[in-house]
Amino acid sequence: MVNQIIFDQVSFTYSPNTPFAVDVLHNVNLAIPENKVTAIVGHTGSGKSTLIQHLNVLLRPTSGSVTVVGEKVTSTSEHKTLKPLRKKVGVVFQFPEAQLFEETVLKDVMFGPLNFDVSEDEAMRIAKEKLELVGIPEFLYERSPFDLSGGQMRRVAIAGVLALEPEVLVLDEPTAGLDPLGHKNMMEMFINLHKTMNITLVLVTHQMDDVAKYADNVIVMEKGTMVKNGSPAQVFEDAEWLDKKQLSLPQAMAFKTRITEQTDLLLPEVKQAPLTVEELADYLINIKAFNQTEEA
Repeated sequence: MVNQIIFDQVSFTYSPNTPFAVDVLHNVNLAIPENKVTAIVGHTGSGKSTLIQHLNVLLRPTSGSVTVVGEKVTSTSEHKTLKPLRKKVGVVFQFPEAQLFEETVLKDVMFGPLNFDVSEDEAMRIAKEKLELVGIPEFLYERSPFDLSGGQMRRVAIAGVLALEPEVLVLDEPTAGLDPLGHKNMMEMFINLHKTMNITLVLVTHQMDDVAKYADNVIVMEKGTMVKNGSPAQVFEDAEWLDKKQLSLPQAMAFKTRITEQTDLLLPEVKQAPLTVEELADYLINIKAFNQTEEA
């Protein structure tokens, strides 16, 4: 498996060598695999936001190095050499619609490519392609982005990130503020982009059901360093450990735990607790069949 992003003994301090210095990351060693979905979780203040700002070089490590798509970044890397990296790693921050500013939807999405010296015709072609990808119909292209619904504005902002054609897409709580249907539609859109564009997704979230359903790999942050790394099944297998880290179980696993504690039914042994609602449904069907067999 190819690692697309590697943190090697990375530490980061805000306002170093001043009375206001704050250590945020401490000796972080981790790898994010190529063309996979990696979830980054941890309670508020664990260092997640600072970590992802290193992914597209908004921040440079105070010590150590971050290798991003083959380019090594250290504290001495010069700003002028970092611009191409920002094209390779797109970041969708919380409420990305707040970043819209152009007079039309099409111009807003074209802005990124034009900033990287793409011709106007090519920028328009890319913008239309990405708007179609995120489900924005053509009749909205000449409208002001501020005349759209909140969900449409968010999709336009995401199209603007995609217009740079990144190899890695970082999602920082991308469904914040959306209702359950909007949340579902947005996550399905991201997973479809991951599959159709063969793009690496990095998902920062508090939604453990999304981690269980979509992630291939999970990184747990605490107090500025990585404390666990593995598949969702490996990370969620110890409910007591998660509770100590102020993290919750996916709903399916929590429900299975309650069944185990409160039912008098005979429970079949399973190699892995159900992570998703679909797996929980299969487990409940197996419980029924198992008990019917025992009674017979």
